Formats: sequence, C-alpha cells, structure tokens
Amino acid sequence: MTESSDIIGNGTDGHGEVPAGSEDFSGRVASDPADAETDSGSSGLPPAPSGAGGEPISAGEEPTGPEGAGGAGFDGGGAEVSEEIDELAAAVSERDEFRDLAMRAKADFENYRKRADRRVAETRGTAIAGVVRELLPVIDNLDRAVEAAAGGTVGDAFVDGVRLVHADLHSVLDRLGLTPIDPSGEQFDPSLHEAISQVALEGTAANTIVEVAQKGFMLGDTVVRPARVVVAS
Repeated sequence: MTESSDIIGNGTDGHGEVPAGSEDFSGRVASDPADAETDSGSSGLPPAPSGAGGEPISAGEEPTGPEGAGGAGFDGGGAEVSEEIDELAAAVSERDEFRDLAMRAKADFENYRKRADRRVAETRGTAIAGVVRELLPVIDNLDRAVEAAAGGTVGDAFVDGVRLVHADLHSVLDRLGLTPIDPSGEQFDPSLHEAISQVALEGTAANTIVEVAQKGFMLGDTVVRPARVVVAS
C-alpha cells in the first residue's frame, strides 16, 4: 500500500520518472524519447543554414556560397557584359579604321584618274601637234595655190579641186583645235611671234608688227609654229 500510494501521490514509478503515456500533476503527457526525436525531425521547420563545407552557420554570419554576401553571383555576369562591351568597342574602332582606309583609297583613285585623264589629254595633244607640224608646209603650199588661183576662170576643174582640198583640210584642222596666228598690227610677243627683220616707219610705234611673212599656228594653248613677222623699230 505504501508503494501504491507513492506512485499515486507523486505520479512517478518510484525512481523519480513519470511512466510513458501517463500524466504528471501538471497535466502533461510524457512521451517516449524516440518519439521526441521523430517529432523534431518532422516539425516542418527549415534546417539551419550551413556554410560551404556543411558546417552550421552561427548567428551574425553570412553565407559564402555563389549567391552569398558580396554579390559574387553577379560579378560573373558583370564581367561578361564588360567583355562584350570591350569587344563591341574594338569592332567599332576597327570599322572606323577600315572606313578611313576606304575613303583614302577612293580619294587616291580619284586623284589617279584625274592625273591619268590629264596625261591622256597631253599625250593626245602632243601627238596631234606632231602631225600638224609635219602638215604645215602642205598647208602653206595650198594657201599659196588658192591665192594664185584667185584670178582664175570660174569653173576650171583643177582650180575648183584645189579649193575643195584646201577647204576640207582647214575644216579638219579646225576640228582638231588648230587656230592660225595672224598678228598684223599687234605688238610683238616673243612667245607667239618670231621677228625676222626690223624696219623704221614714221608714225608707227616701236615693236609693232607691220608685216606677216608666215602665219603661225596654235593647237589649243600650244604654239605649234610661231608667226614670222617684220617689226617696226
């Protein structure tokens, strides 16, 4: 009776422990220690945070993983964007360099084309001037023949033929740009005229051309043959 009264009185098994499943005087039911461990594992609470090696992190510490403190996860993306920006800047610089080279090449080609055109024109003028220079004696003789036939009979076939040849030849020379130099009454110009003699004439200014012994010719701006003249002294 004494033991029973102790169990009933204290709610213990005589060793100071409350039997599992029984209530103590505070109204709480004692549970099995194994059940306590099971309940703590399935309580639904998230596990305590741990570090990179699995060790638990104490209060006040910050995670050190890829997404932890310091924004290490964002540094990789920023470096990639910076690299792409550098590549884009290098591409723009290279584009500008090639554009400048293309513009310089175009300008050089335009200058070369102009020089080539100028050389072709000069070469053509030189060639024509050489041919015309060889034809000048023929032109002079035809001019004299036409002057001599000026008083001839109209309808003479020979005279008419000479006049036609003379006219056709001068027409061709005109198309080539050949112009005569006939400086009667002008001032003597050594770049265009060749003085063969001087005469003293009253009332005539010095260096005035008083007679043209032989006409000169120009091809464009080139003097093919200067005019041979007589100048007043």
